[in-house]
Amino acid sequence: MDNFFIPNEAEFRIIEEIAASDSDCSVVMMNLNKYLEEAGYPDGQPYSDWMK
Repeated sequence: MDNFFIPNEAEFRIIEEIAASDSDCSVVMMNLNKYLEEAGYPDGQPYSDWMK
């Protein structure tokens, strides 16, 4: 996955300004996960076995 968020200093300043302000409002978030009928686990093992 190569389209993840990498913030820079200017973006951090903007985020800090918003967080420090009194301008709170609701935020709508969407779940963009994609689910398949069958998952491709590493070496055919379920995720819980893979983490051991």
